[in-house]
Amino acid sequence: MVIAGIGYQGRSVDDLVQALRTAKIAAVIDVREVPWSRKPGFSKGKLGASLAQAGIRYIHLRAAGNPRENRRTARSTEECLSRYRQHLAKEPAVLKEIAEAAQKERIVLLCFEAAWEDCHRSILIEQIASLYGEIEVVAL
Repeated sequence: MVIAGIGYQGRSVDDLVQALRTAKIAAVIDVREVPWSRKPGFSKGKLGASLAQAGIRYIHLRAAGNPRENRRTARSTEECLSRYRQHLAKEPAVLKEIAEAAQKERIVLLCFEAAWEDCHRSILIEQIASLYGEIEVVAL
């Protein structure tokens, strides 16, 4: 199973779409709690439309998002990610949904942070690997 991850920090929508096309991504799973961005083109509607034009499906998976309260009150990245692990323990269906999608087609988990190890995407992938076995992780 292959799961890619991508952050849009420092990217334009065109750059993002090109990276997804090059990696032959069939579907983007947006793992932001709230799929809104101040960065032009990265809110749910516009991003979904840009991806559709490129032949890439867009899926928003709210339950996979790192809750705002975690992000707002954590004193460090490590604390925020630790809290996210606790959140995921209450949302086990999210892991199954992502794993099932990855078994059917080439997917990417999308969030803001460019460095996936500083993002909750890393926890999602870690947890999926622990439940479903080996995962090839592709950082785009």
